[in-house]
Amino acid sequence: MTTLRLGAYLCVLLVFISLCTCTPTLEAELDYGTFQGSYSARYNLSYWQKIPFAAPPTGQNRFRGPQPPIPIINGTYDSTQSFDMCPQRTVNGSEDCLYLGLYSRPWSKGQPLRPVVVVFYGGGFIQGSAYFSIPPSGGFIILGSIGPNVI
Repeated sequence: MTTLRLGAYLCVLLVFISLCTCTPTLEAELDYGTFQGSYSARYNLSYWQKIPFAAPPTGQNRFRGPQPPIPIINGTYDSTQSFDMCPQRTVNGSEDCLYLGLYSRPWSKGQPLRPVVVVFYGGGFIQGSAYFSIPPSGGFIILGSIGPNVI
């Protein structure tokens, strides 16, 4: 999978998220599956914590370039579950770690688009993880937003 293809996946996901309403259970549809997100009434955030952006580099994918995510064929994928961080110098992680997270203020179709924060691992086998808790550490970016165009 090329960087361009990953960018296309992100763009499609952001468009689908922009069409979501602020219901307790949110779903985003991509060409490789449907992903269930969640809503925090306490922080007024819609979020998806675990969305795969590539297949794990295990087994036959061990020394190959990035491969597309494994299709979700059995219903809706619960993207509110936690996951291990990637292996790093000082942390034993899991190679099944190629996920990203998204969060934003909720909005409805017809409203102006709002900022969306995308979280993914830092890479470099040094530090970082795409997993975040609620409120996310970068939540002040969204929590401090006053209007649809102000961050």
